[in-house]
Amino acid sequence: MEAHGKAVDSIASPEVLLHDGTRLGCGETSDEEYARMERQGDKPG
Repeated sequence: MEAHGKAVDSIASPEVLLHDGTRLGCGETSDEEYARMERQGDKPG
């Protein structure tokens, strides 16, 4: 399999593995949703 181009054009929603073993899915987030996560103060925020 051959791949060309930028990773941002090929990855829809990456998954991040944190040092404590927590997995977080990343993707598009509205400003309102981001503000809610930030107020919550947990790992996604």
